[in-house]
Amino acid sequence: MLFTHNKQKNISYVMPKQDIKISFCTTCKGRWDHLAQTLKNNINDNVDYPNVEFVVLTYGDMEAYEKLKINFPNEIVTGKLLIANYPGAIGFNFPHAKNLVHRIAAEHGRFAHEKKHILCSLDADNFTGKGFAQYVADYFEKKPKGFLCVDALVNHISSTFGKASKISTVSVGGRMAMRKEDFYKVSGFDENATKSWGPDDTILVRKMMVNSLNFLPDQIPPNF
Repeated sequence: MLFTHNKQKNISYVMPKQDIKISFCTTCKGRWDHLAQTLKNNINDNVDYPNVEFVVLTYGDMEAYEKLKINFPNEIVTGKLLIANYPGAIGFNFPHAKNLVHRIAAEHGRFAHEKKHILCSLDADNFTGKGFAQYVADYFEKKPKGFLCVDALVNHISSTFGKASKISTVSVGGRMAMRKEDFYKVSGFDENATKSWGPDDTILVRKMMVNSLNFLPDQIPPNF
């Protein structure tokens, strides 16, 4: 945090630090109706944080890809939005799609060569809430080696951690935030364990806990 002082009003206040780079990563296949609402809202709700980008991978969904180009031309030109399409998709392989979009952000996005780079997973129907990017930045400033995810995932993992046979098959809300180096350290989402929706997030968090963090992740507050 930076402190500044207004001499005319004799008021001191805290300026939030905004040097951490954040990439919100989303995949889309057949969910344009959701994405059209969430993406616009999420960009507007995080407009006050300058070092943020939204990376969207349409997984064999050229219709959604073309609609992104039509509906978000300014965001694409300014670098606020990076879009890509994976044409070879057969069905929807969830961990493969998520690995692709996170690696696109990490290796080809605005912050590809930055060290303080956070990858934040968002499902196509996830709203971030106003000021979420600033919250993520503040969290990682205080806890540089931390990890964030939704409370449903934290609660499930904390009750089953160490019991490898009890990997959940339920959805956990999609939202997770991690350091770029931690994502690579655990080799991202496990494409050999599952191709379906639900356990992919849970398996990644287990890998993070065992191989990188060795403690429970922190919960994203319910107001986001």
